[in-house]
Amino acid sequence: MVADGHAFICDCETVLGVVADGQERPLGTLLDSVFKTGLLEWPRETAGRAPGEMLISGYSGGEAYKMPIAVPQINDRILTFQARVRHVTEVAVAPDGVNRIVLRGKLAQPEDFSSDICVGFNRVYGWFEGRAEEAAGYVRSIFENTSARFINWGTQIYAQLLISARHPRCLREPLEVDLLTNTLRTYPRHWDKDGTLAQYELSSMWRLDVPIFTALARGKGLIHDHCAQVPASLNTSPIEYAVARIHSLTPQNRVQQIHYIAASLSATQVSSPTFMATCIDYAARIGQWLCQTLKSARHPAPWTSYELTGEGMSEVDIEADLYGGASGIALFLAYLDHVTPQADFRRAAERALEHAMRRCDKSKMGAFTGVAGLIYLLTHLHSLWGDPALLTSALRLNEDLDNLIDVDDRVDLLSGAAGVIPVMLGLERVMAGAGLGNAQRCAEQLLRCAEVDAGTLSWPLGEPGEGSGNLTGFSHGAAGMGWALISFGHAARMEEYIEAGRRSFAYEGRHFDADQQDWYDLRTRGGGHKRNGRSYPNAWCNGAAGIGLSRITSWDLLGRDDETLLRDAFRALSATMRNFPLLMNDSLCHGRAGNAELFLRFGRIRKEPAFQLEANVHARSMWGNLGDLESPSIHQASIDPGLMIGMSGFGMHLLRLARPELVPSPLVLDPPQRPRDS
Repeated sequence: MVADGHAFICDCETVLGVVADGQERPLGTLLDSVFKTGLLEWPRETAGRAPGEMLISGYSGGEAYKMPIAVPQINDRILTFQARVRHVTEVAVAPDGVNRIVLRGKLAQPEDFSSDICVGFNRVYGWFEGRAEEAAGYVRSIFENTSARFINWGTQIYAQLLISARHPRCLREPLEVDLLTNTLRTYPRHWDKDGTLAQYELSSMWRLDVPIFTALARGKGLIHDHCAQVPASLNTSPIEYAVARIHSLTPQNRVQQIHYIAASLSATQVSSPTFMATCIDYAARIGQWLCQTLKSARHPAPWTSYELTGEGMSEVDIEADLYGGASGIALFLAYLDHVTPQADFRRAAERALEHAMRRCDKSKMGAFTGVAGLIYLLTHLHSLWGDPALLTSALRLNEDLDNLIDVDDRVDLLSGAAGVIPVMLGLERVMAGAGLGNAQRCAEQLLRCAEVDAGTLSWPLGEPGEGSGNLTGFSHGAAGMGWALISFGHAARMEEYIEAGRRSFAYEGRHFDADQQDWYDLRTRGGGHKRNGRSYPNAWCNGAAGIGLSRITSWDLLGRDDETLLRDAFRALSATMRNFPLLMNDSLCHGRAGNAELFLRFGRIRKEPAFQLEANVHARSMWGNLGDLESPSIHQASIDPGLMIGMSGFGMHLLRLARPELVPSPLVLDPPQRPRDS
């Protein structure tokens, strides 16, 4: 490549896409973005580079770093005929910088040229986008007689296996090497379920080589070690894959990719002040829309919603609940007023609270459907407004739960005992001794209603024919119930409830499809995409997004050292990101906002800002989807004022992206962040 008369060596291999049959590359997410080129570092938490930090991107090299893993070395200081190995930590490595640009005698730092890199990318993208046919012709003519690598596992995976295979124990006993390298056959990639590629990988490993697969640019077959044809096929030829990508370039994707680049080169770009201000601005617009559509005091309800009937859309008064009623709207407006104070927001929140108090159905106890949801709202409002009367009301409502807990037979997170538990723990956090008793009663009721099967726990269906088995998922199934039990067990320091939660997750694990790398839906009318007669939903209520929230929050609670919980969290994160482009709305319950909460929470808990960046990137699409709030579209999720499928939920998500340290997520019934003294 030549720029301004200077020649630079570039790796153009990423132009071609080598995609195995069954391998998915979800468009529009981190999994298929500029980061796939390997030229950029993933976003970091802090600005600048830490001394000795290991960089593995295309612009690394020339700077020393310390190995982040222990490296086996022969211990030659022990004078003995017996070979001994010790694992040495913090081994220093000083790679050369042949791929780096030297400017005025020093290695040029890409961070210093962030704006120039973004401008250059924008110009190149614009050329491809505007001259797609011409660009496709160039790609065909330049690359048609070449080949490209297929990366089945990361090179580091192979390298670690090869390092371990040189251990003296392995050198003495070849069976040890066989057991070691056989992990490639035991755990094949999901697109290699027959272990076809694993067989070829093992042959390379026995020669102490890193396995190499290539594909001819015009072909649809794989080649091992540049000579042996592999009986595995590609989805399409690498050249046609590249051509299809060129024709699918869009202005929206261009903006998205530039945000990825900027965040890679500057830690401040993950949640920049401009992004945060824009999120708050759009949330405020939603708040203003709610104020403008507020009914007069003479109307029986402060807002109306819509429901689908046999005759079409019918206008109805909102109820009191957290899911779609006044409690959820009040929660959003109160936090909006806290982040960007405005008298109209406070007045509308108070009006919503009044309606919720008056219309609460005290025959229902659920967090999203009944009394517990109102207690959750009052706990947060007490924290925000400092009014002791709000806490008094919450405590009075808590007494109403006494007659409901022991007769609850649904016990799920949405409407039963499981959802009451985190609400009670939040109340306990505000006032010691107020909520732990009812939380334990709910946990006991969960265990009374559970069905035991081979050491696992699950809960019977609420309605006959509802599913083919006891349900999985967060709102109605084992994920939500297990998470609630673990939350209580941790708060009360009662290990038996934590163990019960793990057994619930174990039941869910039975319904993990290794080929699809996702949990399938047991509901009779399952949602999401369908494969081989099974449904794989991707939502907070049912599917990978909610399951992921249950696992990553439990992993965080239990000391961050449970590898099974973390493995499941990664699986759920991958499935959620993979299926994100299939989502059809922005709602918290089963849309983009609810799924993006997993990205945000995972990124913050794991201190991996790339995933928080992913949530931020998709918020920009939400801005566009909101459009003109004064004339919303006819889609229910666009005109419903409620929290879980409507406008208040959109606003709550945007507030949370802007101020995640302050604004709670109702999806996991977060407690108040900083309760005030009453």
